[in-house]
Amino acid sequence: MPKLYFYDTGLLCYLLGVKTTETLAAHATRGPIFETLVLSELWKTAAHQGKEPNLFFWRDRAGLELDILMETAMGLLPVEIKFGRTVSDDVFKKIRA
Repeated sequence: MPKLYFYDTGLLCYLLGVKTTETLAAHATRGPIFETLVLSELWKTAAHQGKEPNLFFWRDRAGLELDILMETAMGLLPVEIKFGRTVSDDVFKKIRA
């Protein structure tokens, strides 16, 4: 399933009117902004190593989705990205499924 990302999170924040870290912390799109940052850094890391960045967004017909499905030498690696200070067991439900 295709998904659009901005690789420049500074530009993304500017377009959304997010000008300070305080504004970002309270902004409704802080999670997707953080997800975009993580994805862009993974993409750039692979590209700078001369590797094909095999990063995918995955969603099934039932609506279950993963933020990133990364193809590695050891197989597929599911990645769930959350903007927060704590991790609950709910975060891992998508990965387990």
